[in-house]
Amino acid sequence: MSRREIDRVNKLVRHIKGVQENCHILGERLIERGDVQFGILLISRGFLHDSTKWFGAEWDFLSDDNTDKEKLKIGITQHNRTNGHHPEFWDKGIHGMPPICIAELVADWKARSAERGTSLQEWIDGEAMKRFYFTKNDPVYEVMMDFVKLILEPPLKSVTEL
Repeated sequence: MSRREIDRVNKLVRHIKGVQENCHILGERLIERGDVQFGILLISRGFLHDSTKWFGAEWDFLSDDNTDKEKLKIGITQHNRTNGHHPEFWDKGIHGMPPICIAELVADWKARSAERGTSLQEWIDGEAMKRFYFTKNDPVYEVMMDFVKLILEPPLKSVTEL
């Protein structure tokens, strides 16, 4: 296995572990508030997250060094259409997603924001709203924000607040 392949494997493993950790954190907090079965289901989904990326068109075409835009599009389409945590999987897009898939999506987006050193909330309120055609007035945003509030750590208190 070449260094490039090892790096690719490690990057995918780190992402999946990040999503698993986020599903675990969010799942525990859901259990604590009484949503026991939902929390357990979310934790279990974390262990299956992005498993399709290891095979076929996704493995062959979803690499950072793929310069063939057509093949990259095939890999992305394949991934989005076979994983319910992506809005593209659903006929009604993000508006048709069940809450469990939205919870996993938030865990995924949080992992991506950590990997890139960006703000989860800013990405949702900017890029995600444009890409997936929803607003702060949509019911899906309210569901999403419930999960975001649960998964994010509380802000640090300043010395004056102590």
